[in-house]
Amino acid sequence: MKKIGIFIVVFLIIIVGVFLVLVLFNLRNEKNVLDSNNQTQNNIVNNQETQSSEEDKSIVEVIKDFLGIGSKIKASSTTPTTQDSVPTKAQISYSIRNFKQNSLCNQYQGSDCIDKTSDCSLITENLDNQVTGIFEIKFIFSDSLNQELSSDIISHSISSGNNQSFTSSFNIQGQDANQDISCAYTTLKIPEKII
Repeated sequence: MKKIGIFIVVFLIIIVGVFLVLVLFNLRNEKNVLDSNNQTQNNIVNNQETQSSEEDKSIVEVIKDFLGIGSKIKASSTTPTTQDSVPTKAQISYSIRNFKQNSLCNQYQGSDCIDKTSDCSLITENLDNQVTGIFEIKFIFSDSLNQELSSDIISHSISSGNNQSFTSSFNIQGQDANQDISCAYTTLKIPEKII
């Protein structure tokens, strides 16, 4: 008799366990359906609820109410996340001043210059109060027809609030030295900072 009682209890426990597994599996499937229809459920307003007494509810509905699962579940709304803004870089403030060019004939043949040196200089100032960086200036030496004869790239590191002199020289010899040599410059590299 005792064995039959134990058997019945074990059998009931197994039956209840299988039933609960089925109920939980069913609830999981319902949750997955709710999640997949998240957008649709956000637009649905549930104004009507069926009212029934506790006796009219099935066991599944009682378990749903107990666990807080069912038609009253509201889909979670997601707040759109903004992407982290990509930092932008911009050149720091600087100034170029005191641009000077000078040509000097080193040797004459009669009245013609046959050896000439042309010098070019300027001062670059780093106006930024935080950034130290490399400044790169290109000097271009041209003849009287504005054809490039030579170029020179000079770079210096200038700390914040300081300035640096950039100079370049070009020497020309022979018949071509007996003409005007001009100098121009262009900035190739200016330090940047994140703004």
